Amino acid sequence: MGAVNIETADGSHHSVQVKTIELTATITPNGTLTLQLPPDITPGEHRITLLIQTEQAIAHPHT
Repeated sequence: MGAVNIETADGSHHSVQVKTIELTATITPNGTLTLQLPPDITPGEHRITLLIQTEQAIAHPHT
């Protein structure tokens, strides 16, 4: 967990705690996103930032 500073639509600034979770999600042809969150995420409404990898990662051999 870590803290980040955000600016809201009304221009005010807030420091909020965030948690980074890396997981695999499924996106259907109609744009529905399905994913399974870990059990420690509390039910309810959450703000989520979504990063989508557009290309497969290329493995580089260690030398």
